[in-house]
Amino acid sequence: MLNGSNYEDEFAYLEHLEAEETRKFIESMSIELRRFLGDLPSRYRGLLAQLLSQPRVTGLAAAGSGLYLLYKGARDLVAFTGWDGGFRRIVRIADGDEVIPFVERVMGSELLAIHVSMAGADEGYVDIVGPDGGLEARIRGSAWGFALVGGELYYARFYRREPPPDGGSPPVQRIVRRSSDGGEEVVWGSGVAETGSRLSLYYVPQHDLLVYGVWRGWDTSWLYVAYADEPGRARLVVGGDAAYTPVGWAGGLVVLRRGLGGDKLLVYDEHSEEIIPLVSLDRPAEAATVFGDSVAVVTVEDYMHRLRVYGLSGERLWSYEPREPSSIRALAGSERVLALLETSFTKPYRIVLLGREGEARTLEEAVHSFEARVGEFWVRSRDGTLIHSWLVAPAEERPRAVVVYGYGGFSISLTPAYRVFVETLVRNGFAFVQANLRGGREEGEEWHRAGMLRNKHKVFEDYAAVAKHLKTLGCRVAGWGVSNGGLLIAAVETRWPGLLDAALIGYPVIDMLRYHRLHVGRLWVPEYGDPEDPEMRHYLISYSPYHNIPVGEKMPPTLVYTGLRDDRVHPGHAIKYAAKARRHGHPVYLRVETRSGHSGATAEVAVDEIADMLAFLVKTLGLREGDEIETKQ
Repeated sequence: MLNGSNYEDEFAYLEHLEAEETRKFIESMSIELRRFLGDLPSRYRGLLAQLLSQPRVTGLAAAGSGLYLLYKGARDLVAFTGWDGGFRRIVRIADGDEVIPFVERVMGSELLAIHVSMAGADEGYVDIVGPDGGLEARIRGSAWGFALVGGELYYARFYRREPPPDGGSPPVQRIVRRSSDGGEEVVWGSGVAETGSRLSLYYVPQHDLLVYGVWRGWDTSWLYVAYADEPGRARLVVGGDAAYTPVGWAGGLVVLRRGLGGDKLLVYDEHSEEIIPLVSLDRPAEAATVFGDSVAVVTVEDYMHRLRVYGLSGERLWSYEPREPSSIRALAGSERVLALLETSFTKPYRIVLLGREGEARTLEEAVHSFEARVGEFWVRSRDGTLIHSWLVAPAEERPRAVVVYGYGGFSISLTPAYRVFVETLVRNGFAFVQANLRGGREEGEEWHRAGMLRNKHKVFEDYAAVAKHLKTLGCRVAGWGVSNGGLLIAAVETRWPGLLDAALIGYPVIDMLRYHRLHVGRLWVPEYGDPEDPEMRHYLISYSPYHNIPVGEKMPPTLVYTGLRDDRVHPGHAIKYAAKARRHGHPVYLRVETRSGHSGATAEVAVDEIADMLAFLVKTLGLREGDEIETKQ
């Protein structure tokens, strides 16, 4: 085991992406991958181009007179439609290498903030537009939480590399106000938001109330309120060891509290300045919004999403359940109509409108879907904890192999959702398993904390239990994970080199001793732990994949893929891992895309990336059929 802070990294030079040595290494690895895959990727590009060009809604936001819809397809675009769906107007189309990762309503207005990424980089620009598509403003860099207050734009500004005007060390955030000439003035955050903290902004136009959120990690936060005429004078109203999110105004500021001991709805009374409990939820909450004189809450039940609606006295009024195991990806509404964006493993999207009494109608849904068997199963992890997994398998054939996807971190719940890669897997005879590991939030905050900091090894053990179960059934198993999920797969294959038959590791965090020094990694210290702390460093070294590549026993054939435009997780993680693994003789291949990042890529670029991923699995796992999997239907 490695120890001490003086460890010398022989491949540190590969973190310098513009260096000639790095460029040459990437080129050599690209040539080797192309030789290995041959013309196999070309067999899948036609299907992928067809699937990725079909428009599918991935985000929505409500305005008073209708809905803004974000479509992914051959080009990302944003459209505006009335609540009755009777008219449609395109307000923005991505151009060139532009990607639109998400949209958000500008609070206190009919305007929309369209976040535009250049080739998948997080840092791009934001266009503020109206329902007619007219451009009101363009804000460059990273910003979110937009509100129109007294005719001026307020938002949270992320200073990724440079310090803010009022001091502080990046990465750090501030609430700013934009002047008519495009200049920015810091109005709040100095002395409160420290390096590595995140900020949020919520605005209640009826009361001219600004609500600032300060986040330390994903499970600790504080809410402050200020009036718009004195935005710099904010007072603390609630906070501490939980995640607090304002969700609307209904007789007071309604706040969703997600933390240990269960999730709750609270109401802040501005006159008494007290927090009043509204309802305690018996299942984890994902999101909520005020809907007329009620509150709609998306909950996780049986590892899928459902919607519950509560009155202002805390009584449960009615519920909505999707037609099949699904995720509710977005929730937005007006005084009388609530819009849901649903997605399932086999259906890209469905937009449902709900009335005040729960009456439902479909505004729009994907015409495309695919046939598959959807089931579920449970296994016990090393310490006896039950781990749930979803299974998506070909409808009428025995799967040739199983691809097991996991994440396990940052309080992110994995619920049924459509992915183009999963459809291509199933259409080509593979089964797909989505494992609900600790570190997520499927069972509440306790489940999250059971897989963070010094409990991180339990996430790897949960995943290994799922893979071992499938292996005992005679299946060949490939691992797949992205970002924090890439850390998961890399940790599994370095801890148990013989467990997986192949691995796909995408845009990963891998060097756990330097992650906090690369790009915005400092934000993740509350989740992973601080490598500068000697005790935490000792634990991080114990599982850091980059520092635990085995010598002797071979790891499975592995494709590590990343993009040079990733400014969230530094591509150096993937590049160094591939270099070191190859040095030790492991069959690890590297794919570095020049036009992609953590915020995605254009459909054109995604076709090539996914084609290589599928071809790699076929090449390494072969064309033989695997064993049937016992599932609960």
